[in-house]
Amino acid sequence: EGSAPMYGYVAAEGDAIALNHLSGVLCLAPMGEATLTSMTIVSESGKIAGNFDVDCADGTLVAHEDATNTVTVSFGEGLVLGAEATPIYVAVPAGEYGTFVVTLASATDSMTVKFNTNGEKAIKAGVVREFGEFAYTGAATEGEIFEIYDEASLRQFAAIASTFAPRKGAKLMNDIDLTGKEWTTIEGFGG
Repeated sequence: EGSAPMYGYVAAEGDAIALNHLSGVLCLAPMGEATLTSMTIVSESGKIAGNFDVDCADGTLVAHEDATNTVTVSFGEGLVLGAEATPIYVAVPAGEYGTFVVTLASATDSMTVKFNTNGEKAIKAGVVREFGEFAYTGAATEGEIFEIYDEASLRQFAAIASTFAPRKGAKLMNDIDLTGKEWTTIEGFGG
């Protein structure tokens, strides 16, 4: 807690050393009525755990063969969620990984969410990347699928998802053309 990997480089004896961050920190903030047993984060591209070599002159990381694109956090006796979000912090090497697929599990069910890490959403060294609060809702059932028929129902679903209402999934019932219309991606929703 309160620490992250760093690197330093001294060009000549007697020079001052500057330490720089190697990793960024993911902050996931689930809420809801559940006790989590584990969380698994899988990067779409790039290694996020294991052994790495570091070039201390510029902070470049090179993953060893045993490095992996998966991090699993076990919550031991369980992480009890409630009405307020519970932040979970995980350090990963700085970079762009496409999508992080995050699976939260309790003793009885699980939930998967996806987060984009490209462009402005990249994981930056020494920076906490907050993915925002979201409701843990367990496994979806067919009766809990929100059906999207048109632009209005798509925007309604986006509003529901952004307020963390207990919807578990959506099904696109028709093609929807938003050409020339403003749209903000729903953070944490993948599909």
